[in-house]
Amino acid sequence: MKCWNHEERDAVLTCPVCKKNFCRSCFDCITGRDEPACPRCWQGDVRTHVEQTKFELEKTKKKADSNKRSVIIFPILYIIGLGIILASADQSHNDGMIFLGIIFMGIPSISAGIAWGKDSAKEGKKDGCLVQAFAFLIAPIVLFALGIIVTPIVILSRLIKISTNKRKIEQLQKSYNEGEEQMMSDQELETFIDQL
Repeated sequence: MKCWNHEERDAVLTCPVCKKNFCRSCFDCITGRDEPACPRCWQGDVRTHVEQTKFELEKTKKKADSNKRSVIIFPILYIIGLGIILASADQSHNDGMIFLGIIFMGIPSISAGIAWGKDSAKEGKKDGCLVQAFAFLIAPIVLFALGIIVTPIVILSRLIKISTNKRKIEQLQKSYNEGEEQMMSDQELETFIDQL
């Protein structure tokens, strides 16, 4: 058997991906793989890795931006709601204003419940739709009443997510950059193979 890339050389290994035979120099040039592969399959893996990393990086950046916005908006809503409750607490017959204050304080909690339901549904968890239904139907009543306690916890959890997302973005960016460095154009790949 002869090498697929170098017809004058004997093949010593078969690529597990494309099943073609290659000489030792075609495999020795590839580093960083768990199992040997020919240069074309290795580049295919690199391109796939770069594309997946880019997608994950963009998705994580969107989540981080959303968390940053909520850390700004949620405390404002909470403070407005608390202000409405405190301003109307000493006045008689202001149940409507107190309820309005509770609504403002509960909005972040409901938002967190809806987001959790959507995340669960995207991850394929069976309870995702139920969580979302709970968030839309029952949670307003429960979370409005618990908004005073739940909203600060939601804000704190978003702050933690911002920190976690920052680390994840840094790791993904590093992985993406490393993949970009390894990736070759088709012409560069052919030149590389010819030089082996």
